[in-house]
Amino acid sequence: MADLAAHAQKAESTEGLEEFYPAHPPRSTTPEYRATHKLLVDTLDTPCRDCGVRKSKLGDPAHNPLGAKQMETHHWPLQREFADALDPVKVGREFPEVTDRESMNKFIDSPKNMLVLCDVDHRSKTRGIHHIDEAVEQAKRFLLDGYVLTGMKADEARALAVDEKLTAGEADQI
Repeated sequence: MADLAAHAQKAESTEGLEEFYPAHPPRSTTPEYRATHKLLVDTLDTPCRDCGVRKSKLGDPAHNPLGAKQMETHHWPLQREFADALDPVKVGREFPEVTDRESMNKFIDSPKNMLVLCDVDHRSKTRGIHHIDEAVEQAKRFLLDGYVLTGMKADEARALAVDEKLTAGEADQI
């Protein structure tokens, strides 16, 4: 592997791709969502699924390497905006608590369908779940500490140099 080098590759293009959403009323916060967010973020102090920071540690740079400002909750795997396009019978095959449209709508805002993410892992252009490829999203929580998996072209040289050292076992030289 010594003759191989870290490299950049243009992210898969989504140019021309459109997402088609079912008609839906303006998004509003449900009581179920408010309770879920409070439980996961405030009561349980659940860490960000990807970087591990907790609400209680946002002010501590040692525990907040990305400089997150707040904790957020993200619907996953079922997004609220697709609810009217989902078949409750199919959803129920994977999530048995869903038996009809009403139980599916409650499930969508439940803790079982929610990820806790810091604002960086939720919404940033280079790392946020709303902006990156699914394969990258799945890999980022298992990365070596400090490894940069995505970024802007201007950051490429620095990121690749860091990544090269990390994968070569030279983390102490960074």
